[in-house]
Amino acid sequence: MKQEKHSTATTAVYGSEEMVRPAPTMTIPEEMTTPEIAYRMVKDETYAQTQPRLNLATFVTTYMDEYATRLMNEAIAMNYIDQTEYPRVAVMTSRCINILANLWNTPEKGESKTGALGIGSSEACMLGGVAAWLRWRKRRQQAGKDCTKPNLVMSAGMQVVGEKFCQLWQI
Repeated sequence: MKQEKHSTATTAVYGSEEMVRPAPTMTIPEEMTTPEIAYRMVKDETYAQTQPRLNLATFVTTYMDEYATRLMNEAIAMNYIDQTEYPRVAVMTSRCINILANLWNTPEKGESKTGALGIGSSEACMLGGVAAWLRWRKRRQQAGKDCTKPNLVMSAGMQVVGEKFCQLWQI
């Protein structure tokens, strides 16, 4: 059994043997690496593409203030989707769904709107697309019209998941 490496205040990051060799691409290295060096290797490899203020590839900003980042970091080890374990999160989720439903003038009445939690914008767009498709289908059925060939018109600025949504739901 190999002895575990531990970092010290004198651990050289850029002057270490690990940083001289290329990062592994096919196998786990035989020798252990300190957490600081592993972190630095990943950070350096992805730095140019992981700066939120430079993200021009998507249609949304990825910048967050420090409090949002703190909340995420404090919750990272929790499985918030398990609402039996975290019932207050379910209450907060319901509040957010109601706020968004009212913002978008949902036709639903009452205090409890139908909705789902999505982690990212792609999931949210997919869920929104499904909701729109189901409403469209219901209206067509009620009007006695054909529902077998749905069509979706999108602008060029549509989130990229729009095409995936259409493929998945055969729209």
